[in-house]
Amino acid sequence: MTQEEILDFKELLIKERNEILKELVEDESILNNSMDYVGDSAEYAFDNLDKELVSKISFQQKETLKKIEKALKKLEEGTYGKCEKCESEISVERLNILPYTTICKACIDK
Repeated sequence: MTQEEILDFKELLIKERNEILKELVEDESILNNSMDYVGDSAEYAFDNLDKELVSKISFQQKETLKKIEKALKKLEEGTYGKCEKCESEISVERLNILPYTTICKACIDK
């Protein structure tokens, strides 16, 4: 992987991290604002369903954020783009689709 590609991936990961952090802040705001809500039982049930959905999305975002932080650390260490299972290079095409992946396509298919 070229130095230019590494810098491009770092920029991509930081951008994605910032987008997720922004979404998480907005999700937390939605949860906090709806805690004081009082309405009829149907509205209350819908509100709780919405909170549950936001909570699950936030969990997934938090997991993705952890993977992004791990990828950024690997960039700093010089090990970014190496498969954690077989230690071969992860294709640039795969990293473009999922820049925080740690497993190559061949190991996923096994």
